Amino acid sequence: MAPVVGISNYPSSPLANPVNDAKAVAKKLKQMGFDVVMKLDCSEEELTAAHREFTDALSSDVACAVFYFAGHGCEYQNQNYLITTTACTNDRDLPRKAVNAMEVQRGIEESDCKFPVIILDCCRSFRITRSTRSAFDGMAKMESTGSYVALACAPNQTAEDGRGANGTFTAALLKHIDAPNLDIDHMFRLVRKEVLTVTNKRQKPWSNNSLEIVPACLC
Repeated sequence: MAPVVGISNYPSSPLANPVNDAKAVAKKLKQMGFDVVMKLDCSEEELTAAHREFTDALSSDVACAVFYFAGHGCEYQNQNYLITTTACTNDRDLPRKAVNAMEVQRGIEESDCKFPVIILDCCRSFRITRSTRSAFDGMAKMESTGSYVALACAPNQTAEDGRGANGTFTAALLKHIDAPNLDIDHMFRLVRKEVLTVTNKRQKPWSNNSLEIVPACLC
């Protein structure tokens, strides 16, 4: 199972590539045998409903679950938020008008699925009025409990939207995600190496693995 989300049409700070990224990732995951639900340019209410429906459907019968998000994301009071088309003008709006990425992760990890994966290409630079938010850009570190978490860049850094049809991280992901019999750690190391090369080390993808299954291959 795989909900795939891409948001480009922000009221402010629109992005060129997240919708393209989501469409490309959805196509690839479908080819790999995933049951994909795609959400494009959705609101906070729509994304919240989609991720709750997804986590409610997870069970031990689901061999692998992938949650993918492309768009804006940021940290507020040590929580990471996925920004939707619902307008946020101040960081204090985030708990009400954005989707808490940690809650999405927690819902997936508390299911009976043994191979949950969270992929967030969402640390693209996002500017709103700050109150008590961290002085850093990007996302806070995300620990994992029985899942694989991959971020487009290291904590407190930002990701590039890419010069082509896809974001820099997702462009690399698309090249390697369907490699057969390749352990997920190895796959994301290849993605990390490519992003570091393309960005001249300005962007370093980050991941946290607490999976218990061996081997752990997406394809």
